Amino acid sequence: MSKFDTSNVVNMQYMFSECSNLISLDLTNFNTKSVEDIRGMFYYCYNLVSLDVSNFTTSSVTDMGYLFYYCTKLSSLYLMNFNTSLVTKMDGMFMGCYSLTSLNLFSFNTKIVNTMEYMFYYCYNL
Repeated sequence: MSKFDTSNVVNMQYMFSECSNLISLDLTNFNTKSVEDIRGMFYYCYNLVSLDVSNFTTSSVTDMGYLFYYCTKLSSLYLMNFNTSLVTKMDGMFMGCYSLTSLNLFSFNTKIVNTMEYMFYYCYNL
């Protein structure tokens, strides 16, 4: 994915949805400065064990709903760089992430979020 030019992409909705054979994904070279919608980007990637989104710029993102939906094998996520000040939707964001044992969401600004239903549903180990 290092050769992808994503500098003008505005919508990454369901980009890797149902990539059930995907085990690891390094998106450190993704330019996400223009992206407004990442809804379901990793939706149902249930074999995904390793995911690096630490370089994501999310200052323009408004929808993060179902972002990590049923990523059942992800045991950790580094989201401290996520800027959520424009986000209005976080519904089902971590739903079904059985293997997550902790999440640091200290940097999350949820002031204008209007939907969070099922955000941590089936997160048994959190």
